[in-house]
Amino acid sequence: MLARTLDGEPLDRVSAGKLVASLPDPNIFEQILEAAAESKRRGKGDIVTVSKNIFIPLTNLCRDRCSYCTFAKQPGTPDAHNYELDEVAEAVCGGVKTG
Repeated sequence: MLARTLDGEPLDRVSAGKLVASLPDPNIFEQILEAAAESKRRGKGDIVTVSKNIFIPLTNLCRDRCSYCTFAKQPGTPDAHNYELDEVAEAVCGGVKTG
């Protein structure tokens, strides 16, 4: 299934569901990681790029519950806050210093 996908065949919903269900199997997980690396190599080669952009947050509050995000905080939690102008200016100055 992964080889066919690498060769350009679309991954249908049922197949994607089977892959997700198989993630706990270390062998399947390793094969998925290898396929992802191969897909990246085929698309972009082994070149690593860097963005010169910086992220300047004005708040870390978010009502979404994305499981992958480590930045956003739920309203009412101790770590949630709106950034002060001096914190924003510090981020801008850091970006200017690093080019």
